[in-house]
Parts: sequence; structure tokens; C-alpha cells
Amino acid sequence: MKKNILLFAIAFCFSLTPVLEASNLVWSTKVDMPTGRCHLVASTVNNKIYAIGGSSDSVIFTKVEEFNPSANTWVTKTDMPTSRVAPVSGIVNNKIYVIGGDPATKRKVEEYDVSYDSWSDKANMTTARNTFAAGVVNNKIYCIGGDSGGTALNTVEEFDPVGNTWVTKTNMPTARYGLAAAVVNNKIYAIGGWDTSYSNVVEEYDPVLNSWATKANMPTARLFSAATVLGNKIYVIGGCNAVGYCNNVEVYDPVNNTWSTETSISIARDALAVVTANNKIYTIGGRSSPPLTTYHVAVEEGIITPSDGLVAYWNFDEGAGTTLYDQSGNGNDGTIVGATWITGKINNGLSFDGVN
Repeated sequence: MKKNILLFAIAFCFSLTPVLEASNLVWSTKVDMPTGRCHLVASTVNNKIYAIGGSSDSVIFTKVEEFNPSANTWVTKTDMPTSRVAPVSGIVNNKIYVIGGDPATKRKVEEYDVSYDSWSDKANMTTARNTFAAGVVNNKIYCIGGDSGGTALNTVEEFDPVGNTWVTKTNMPTARYGLAAAVVNNKIYAIGGWDTSYSNVVEEYDPVLNSWATKANMPTARLFSAATVLGNKIYVIGGCNAVGYCNNVEVYDPVNNTWSTETSISIARDALAVVTANNKIYTIGGRSSPPLTTYHVAVEEGIITPSDGLVAYWNFDEGAGTTLYDQSGNGNDGTIVGATWITGKINNGLSFDGVN
């Protein structure tokens, strides 16, 4: 007889998260990106990182450079057809979608197929904008906020790459540009940015309910930071504010609606790209000054170092596939045997076949 056993991520978090919180984020320097730039986008596909677009001084790039973290090497790929700065990117079905940005491409959408190293045009975004944020939920890309002609936006639009269509969704409560965004448990968190001042506002968007909720403010108000997810927590890195360029790293736990501080990156900078690959965090490029504005080639790798005795940390939140990824940094991934993913009462669950 088939047995259904629901494994909830929250149950495992209660027993393992305190150990993970005792860990430290350790940064190391990796090989430089070939092209120094800011306001670029970066996306991870098959554990390789693609750095796309951006600018340096008055030059706006079409460049695509692929970083292999395992080999610590960069390879130049086919240029993006349209030069642009401050777009967003999202990944659906292992294809990268680059959306919006400046100068004249604020509605432009282009699809990059990493398998064929080729580009194609998609339907334009409805609202022209730059310095906005995006998140991917259920194979749809949500574009949030941004700047249009000097006006901060609260506009939210949903792009369906399969149908190649755009739909307008409920506006974000706080209009802002230069914000960061990240996705945890199919909810999008819009963080920081600028409207009339540097912002520390955090707002959560639920695409299923098409609704917004206000969450705990980020400790440091900042503009042009970047965010990524590791172990179901959001790492907000870099940016700038009235004090200057930031190197601080602040971590948001959506389950508990709390913030904590982690080890700072070595170079204070804004307009950088931040991604996760192989359970490690990578910061790429960005900008800083004075005395002269520097467009960075720097790449830093962040690894969570676990407390003594921790062998592995599994969230059971993948929702697909047969691999449970170890979030501890030890590389002890698990394999699911005789079970399929289902929707649980809290996040994802596993239904076991009762045989294996």
C-alpha cells in the first residue's frame, strides 16, 4: 500500500537552523571578471554564472561572460544583441531572460539559451524602466518597481516566457528604484532602494494571492544593493547610502521575519551582481569611489562554514528532482529514493511509494 509521508521544511529548520546560525560567512577572492562594469546582471545556469550587460564610464555593454566557479575561469560568450545598463534577469527552463534597462531599451526583452549560446527576441515589457528588481515564481518572471524618467515606480508586471505574454499585477505599496529582490518559498521580497530617501523597506509579494505584505525593515537603508538566497535566507550585499559605499552583508530570515549580520565583503561597492552557485555566494563587479570611480572586475566567493559536528543541512524544499542539496557547505548532497514531490501543508512534501 502506498504511504504518504509529508516532510516539512519547517520541521527540519527547527532542529537544524540554530546550528546553521552559529556558522560564519567566509569570503575569498576569485579570478577577476574580464570586463569591469557596474549595473550588470548575473544568472546561474547549470552551476555556471553568466555576467551580462552593464556599464563602465560612458560605455554600455553587450558583453556576456561565463564564470565556472569549479575551474575558477571565465569564457567569453555571444554578445547580447542590445547594449544595456541596469536591466534585470530571470531564469526559466534554463534560459536567461534579460529585461528592460537603459538607454533606449527600457522595454526590451531578450532570451539567452546557454545550451546554444544564442539570443532571440521576446515580447516587450509594458512599462519602460531601469534599476528595477525581478523574481521568478512558478516559471513566471515578476518585474517590480524601478525608475522611469526620474520617477520611482511601484508597478508590477508578470512575464510568461512560454506564452510570451505580459500581465499587470497589484502594485507594490512603496514606489522605489534601485531595490533588490529575492525569492523564498515562492514569495518575492522587495528590499531597500530609493524614492525620496535611502530605503530599508521590505515588502513581500505573494504571486498566488497577488497581494503584498509589509515585513521587518532591513537594518541598513541602502540603494543599489544586490540579494541572493542560500539556505532559505536572503543575503543583501553592498549598495550605497548617505555614509558612502557599503560592504555590509545583512541576512533576512523570512520564516521568523528577522535580520542578522554576516561577514562583510572586502570591497565596498554598489551596482554589483550577486548570485548563488554550488551552495556558495558570488559577488561580481560593481562600482565605488572616491577619489576616482572604479568599475570593478572583482569576484568574491562566500562560503558558510558550519559549526563543529554539523555534517549536512537539508531544507527539503527543492520541490523537484531527486537531489537534496546540502546547505552547510560540506557538499554532502542527499538522494531521494522511492518518493515524489507533492504540495505539503507547509511548503513541499514527499510522497513515498512504500517499497524502497
